[in-house]
Amino acid sequence: MKIKNRTLEDIILLLIIGQVVVFRFFNVYEIMNKVILVLTAMLLLINFIRGKKLKIGTKSEMLSIAIVVVLLLFNCFLYGCDGAFQSNMLMILYPLINVFYLTYYVKKHQEFFYKKMIQMKYLINIYFVINIIVMFIQLQGTYFLVGVVTQENTMYEDLISGLLGYSMVAAVCYFSVFVIAYNIVLSYTIKNRLRRKVFIAYTVILIGIMAYISIQNDNVQYFPFVLLALLIIMLSRNRLNTVSGLQKVLLIVLICMLAVMFALGLVPGFYELLNDSVLYKFTGSLEHMYDGSSVTHGSMERLALVVYGLTYAGGWALGKGFSYAGVYTPYTFGFVHFGNANIGAFICLGGVWLYLAIIYLYSKKIVNMIEFNDHTNRKLFYRIMVCTFLVAAS
Repeated sequence: MKIKNRTLEDIILLLIIGQVVVFRFFNVYEIMNKVILVLTAMLLLINFIRGKKLKIGTKSEMLSIAIVVVLLLFNCFLYGCDGAFQSNMLMILYPLINVFYLTYYVKKHQEFFYKKMIQMKYLINIYFVINIIVMFIQLQGTYFLVGVVTQENTMYEDLISGLLGYSMVAAVCYFSVFVIAYNIVLSYTIKNRLRRKVFIAYTVILIGIMAYISIQNDNVQYFPFVLLALLIIMLSRNRLNTVSGLQKVLLIVLICMLAVMFALGLVPGFYELLNDSVLYKFTGSLEHMYDGSSVTHGSMERLALVVYGLTYAGGWALGKGFSYAGVYTPYTFGFVHFGNANIGAFICLGGVWLYLAIIYLYSKKIVNMIEFNDHTNRKLFYRIMVCTFLVAAS
């Protein structure tokens, strides 16, 4: 039976989407990673047999791939390529394949993809609202639909992740920010003014609801991520090479800052709540960054792990080696939540240069996928995308 490229491409895309909305909940995402890998290899083979060229990336992307491969080979040569090394390589490979494939698919079927994304507005938002309802039920301590698990997590806040899977608060952050950004961009396609205003109001309410839930389930990444997303959208809608456009962006940022300051002074106890639930997670990280493995709070452990890796684990070179331990193995180097932050784990095991090369690769792929208008600043977008991935990996 002849396999059509488009059919196989669509199947792979659906499986990648399924990793977010279905497979993690049922704890079969590791199996599906292997299925996606095999199908992607089949697609490459079919294109090769049929004589079709499949461009992997630009010259700069190919250079970054070469740097990542060379650093991993050095890591293997110096520290060994045992079971831990192999499992860590798969952990690096799977998301890279997904990003490469998604950017390839969007570039190849751009018009179809954008039309389909607009058509799916009701499905995406209904699924998101259902997740919010489930999370509000989970906030009551009910263990309602927390997902299938093989290793239990005793911190209940981590289980408040809707239908996105067991202990998948990080996925809640990324998915909620995606829906918010998606809705804002989608609002520009709504011609009826009243419907557009209602849709924007609904999106603003979503931002507030997710802020409340993020405070309750210790999802502090949501706050810098949603701000980055809003910044990217504002920059894409304004002519930054003109004074008026820059002033407009700065004015919006200033208004937001003043609104937060006004709320802090007006609402009794709001500052204390915000500080205890969100701000202290960031200031505490700075306070305890040199305390090493004695820091046991998951959010504050992130920066301490980075400092430890650079100071004691050879982070300025190639780290301790990916054969030393798994990236997500708790208590590595004495850190209770080792692997909770990818940046610290990567620096400890693979060095800071490998980490930066991977961040560069992700950022380049995403930026090169975007169709820029004449008034947008491609270099600025690239810098913002680097910051976004740095926040995501932290």
